[in-house]
Amino acid sequence: MAVIYEKGQIVIPKYIRDMLKITSGSCVSVTVVENKIVIEPQSTFEHDFEFLTSQKRVKNEDEIALRMKKAKKNMHDEWSHVY
Repeated sequence: MAVIYEKGQIVIPKYIRDMLKITSGSCVSVTVVENKIVIEPQSTFEHDFEFLTSQKRVKNEDEIALRMKKAKKNMHDEWSHVY
């Protein structure tokens, strides 16, 4: 259960954030499906780029290559519908 605060904010329980790897600054989409609020984690190009440039998080070249591939795919997915 979660409480809705004055500005419409809610706290996603920690075990759910951990399970879905949602951290502070993560992007999520919020939609309504059959009268239910659906919150889904979304990875954006900007978020991936920030991860790549954070020296604290990137530990080896394999991880950098994997993140670059993911960032490229996310950028393509985000812009593929734009003409």
